[in-house]
Amino acid sequence: MHDNRDRYSLIKPSVFPEADLIVRGILIVAIVLGHNRLLTTHSSWFFGFVYKWHVHGFFFLALASRGLRSRSSRIADVLVRFLVPFFMFLTLGTAAIAMRGEFSLNAYLQAAAIGSARLINAACDISLFWFLPAFAGYLLFVGGVGQFLARRRVPLAWLSAICVACLIITYLLPKSVALFVPLGIPIVLYIFPGAVLFGAFNQRIERFGIKLRILSAFTCLIVFSLGLFYTYRDHLDISLFKYGQGTVIVFIAGIVVSVSASLLLKAVALSMPKSALSLILAAIGKASLVIFLVHSFIQAPLVKGVQSLLPQSANAVNLAAALAISSISVAAGFWVDALLRRLPNLRELLLPHDRNAYVSVLDRIRRDPRSIIRRS
Repeated sequence: MHDNRDRYSLIKPSVFPEADLIVRGILIVAIVLGHNRLLTTHSSWFFGFVYKWHVHGFFFLALASRGLRSRSSRIADVLVRFLVPFFMFLTLGTAAIAMRGEFSLNAYLQAAAIGSARLINAACDISLFWFLPAFAGYLLFVGGVGQFLARRRVPLAWLSAICVACLIITYLLPKSVALFVPLGIPIVLYIFPGAVLFGAFNQRIERFGIKLRILSAFTCLIVFSLGLFYTYRDHLDISLFKYGQGTVIVFIAGIVVSVSASLLLKAVALSMPKSALSLILAAIGKASLVIFLVHSFIQAPLVKGVQSLLPQSANAVNLAAALAISSISVAAGFWVDALLRRLPNLRELLLPHDRNAYVSVLDRIRRDPRSIIRRS
């Protein structure tokens, strides 16, 4: 029998998960390149370009892939899935800092409790781990909104009101306050309206034939280019952590640019024929979380070592070295992901799927410590 609770599903789950993996592959490559100081130092325009959209897409895809549903994941499962690796990698990064004699217990505890980028950076000098608690907060918020809409007679009106409220709160919220709000809630509220916009257009692009998808990609490219032109012309910073620090138009421009970029990537992914490139990008996208978590441990020391050897004026040489280092970092992260897939107990310990699976693997390791390296 049809469940009337799902009649409100204004955003239904994506029906092309392969295309979503391709987009994730492109996004994680952009993130790795954006974190390469050898590249961003010599190409400041690239830093400004990629930080306008690279992380946003993962949040957008999360809502589009699952939809706004009345049945959300359990809170405990979401928290275990993302906070366990967060605490582990935060501790690992802090341990690396401690080896240099720069450990601060107060900074570590603040970073662990709040999980904001600035506090994490102060604790371990690797601010990117903010993504994990923020993504947990985002999934909980999306699930809560889905359950809320399931009980409303006019879900579209309520969803619109929620999006407007999110924008107003994040625009007016003082940054000094946002810094100490846990689970990245300020970023979650800012991202959510854009994710809803992306999800609505994503549904339509998925229904299109190849010609309309190409037309959609071209349209998104125009909107994205106009947004970039507007921000570059007036030297405006619309990167994720700069939201609410300008006029309302600048605030909205940040949403339009990030949404149009993600829709452009999705339209391109849907239009791509099956090829070696699409398969490689999809494989990278499947391993994107592990690549995200480990790439800095590989890329940062390589960049530091290469910077001391290369001349500052040799832009072409620096560019080649930066691309090579980022390629190595992506490949290494992909290899680590493949290794963890062959060691299921170790993977579940580091990247648990849910609370029950995590408790089970802890119990197995307690009874047989060698099971942690047992292959599947």
